[in-house]
Amino acid sequence: MTKKYKEKEPNIATAEEPAVVYNTAQKKTTKTENNDIPLGYMSLERFGEIFHQKLDDCYENLSSGC
Repeated sequence: MTKKYKEKEPNIATAEEPAVVYNTAQKKTTKTENNDIPLGYMSLERFGEIFHQKLDDCYENLSSGC
């Protein structure tokens, strides 16, 4: 019988990743914090006012129509 050919497997080094540091995330600034609302958009507070006003008007029309 003949011997089976066996190739040596090269030693592959494992990846060395940097140590993880927790609780170092910086606070992200948003456009609403800087009051830089893009043209054509409105603040969430303003949207809420308009939405609730329209909702109140719809309920008023429903109650007067009955």
